[in-house]
Amino acid sequence: MLSLRLFSLALALAICSASLSEPWNEEQEEEEWKRTAIDYVKGSIWPKPQVCNTTGKVYSLASNEFSFEPIGERSDVLTEALRRYEGLVFPDPNEKPKEGLSQITKLSVKVEEKYAPLTIESDESCK
Repeated sequence: MLSLRLFSLALALAICSASLSEPWNEEQEEEEWKRTAIDYVKGSIWPKPQVCNTTGKVYSLASNEFSFEPIGERSDVLTEALRRYEGLVFPDPNEKPKEGLSQITKLSVKVEEKYAPLTIESDESCK
C-alpha cells in the first residue's frame, strides 16, 4: 500500500513538473545559435579574460601563412598543444582569408620553464 502511494506521489510530481516546464522552442534555439555564431564571427573570445581592451581592428588568419612559433623552453607537451590549437584555429584549412584585412602570420609562445609543477601560486599569465 505504501509503495502504491509513493508511486502515485512520484507520478503526480512528474506530471506537475512537466506541465510547469517551458515548451521546447526550436525557433528560439536556432536564433540563439545564430547569435552565438555571429558573435564568434565578429571575433569574440572565450573564455573571457579578466580584462579585455579592444581596438576595433579586425585581422585575418590564413592557414597556409600562419604559424605558431615556440620560443624559449620546448617540450613534447608544448608541441602537442600547438598542434591541437592549429586544428582548433583552422577547422577548415581550405578556407580563404577575408579580402582587404591585414593578416596575422605568427603567434610566438614563450615558455620559461618546461614541465613546471602547477600550484595555486603558478603564473600562467600571457603578454
